[in-house]
Amino acid sequence: MDGGSGSGRFPCRANNDGEKIPLTKPSLQSVAEETPLTFAPTDDHGLSLRKSGFAESVRKLRSATLAVSILEKPSDDRNASAWLAGWNVTNLIQGTGILGVPYAVLMGGWAAVAIIVVVAAVCCYTGKLLVDCLYEDSKRTGQRKRVRINYPEVGEAAWPGWGNKIVSVVQVCEMFGGVIMYIVLLATVFSDILNELTPLDIYQWAVVCAYCAHAVFPGVEGCMREPKQFPVMMNCAFALAAVVKMLLGMLAVLRFGQNTEQVITVNMSIRPVFNIVATVLVVTNVFLAFPLCMFVVLETWDAKILPYFPHLGKETRYHWFWLLLTRIMLLTLALFLAVIVPHFGLLMGFIGSFTGTCLSFVFPCVFHMILKWKTTPWYSILTKIFVTIFGLVCGGFGLVFSGKELAKAFSFG
Repeated sequence: MDGGSGSGRFPCRANNDGEKIPLTKPSLQSVAEETPLTFAPTDDHGLSLRKSGFAESVRKLRSATLAVSILEKPSDDRNASAWLAGWNVTNLIQGTGILGVPYAVLMGGWAAVAIIVVVAAVCCYTGKLLVDCLYEDSKRTGQRKRVRINYPEVGEAAWPGWGNKIVSVVQVCEMFGGVIMYIVLLATVFSDILNELTPLDIYQWAVVCAYCAHAVFPGVEGCMREPKQFPVMMNCAFALAAVVKMLLGMLAVLRFGQNTEQVITVNMSIRPVFNIVATVLVVTNVFLAFPLCMFVVLETWDAKILPYFPHLGKETRYHWFWLLLTRIMLLTLALFLAVIVPHFGLLMGFIGSFTGTCLSFVFPCVFHMILKWKTTPWYSILTKIFVTIFGLVCGGFGLVFSGKELAKAFSFG
């Protein structure tokens, strides 16, 4: 093969007709090392070609940057219907804290009824804000993509470097505390059934903050077959929860009056049938809500700790050992804390005043303003600022009153 003839730059070979053909594509040009994004032809159109080559390189670089910046993280568990998702949300936001609603209505009157509705509306609003933070609109295609998976990732996007850690700590404290309170509540219920053989002291009004379930909303939305139905599902779930709480509070107060106890099941114990029904419903609620709380704790635990044990990762054959070890260990820790920590109900009420306020009111509004500032109208920003202040005020009052009760409890042993 004659490599020195032809163009003098590219090796050539002869075809069947004797014509010499370059081995490389005619459109490719060799470029100078110092100018990798352009090529330098020697004809009269060199300047225009150089400009067009540079512009094309910039366009491709910009497109690649945009594609990476909105890398989609689709959910691989889109199996739940809107009805099933709504059932899970309703079951969790009702919580066993509903047992203390009648006493709250007795103490607060119509103001307490109004607060039930207001808090339900605000928490529904912030829950939808949180899920909206999981998505971004592509600047190149305009397509809406799910680029974040959970609450900590939203925090990291809003506060790079430390948002993930802060949200993870807060939601684990909130949800793991709820898990421990569920264990205490179950122990109390079953001890009552067993004629109080092993009575436990519990302040059930502080079991679970009403409507505080925001840590599980990203996971619930990620399981829905039709994620567009999430806002409607939230509206229905919170409306149902508010109606149930109002009816229970008002009807119980109308029936028992000033004799309404802090936990309404105590009033129902005067009738064996009502007592059995109430106990069964409470236990059912705990068993159904317990996995949702534990799911958030385990998901965070796996995300933070599992990378340090690559041989036990999800794709390995020994992942079952990680699941068996960590699940038993965390449940044992919860049981241990429920037994040894005195006045855990009040302690959780004190901690929950901060964690619940942050997760349900403050973080969703702050994160949404940071991530969606350019596309959010002014009146929506004012609404989020008002909700944030409302949450901080409520959390402050909760810390003060829970702190007083906790100090009183420890002073009396």
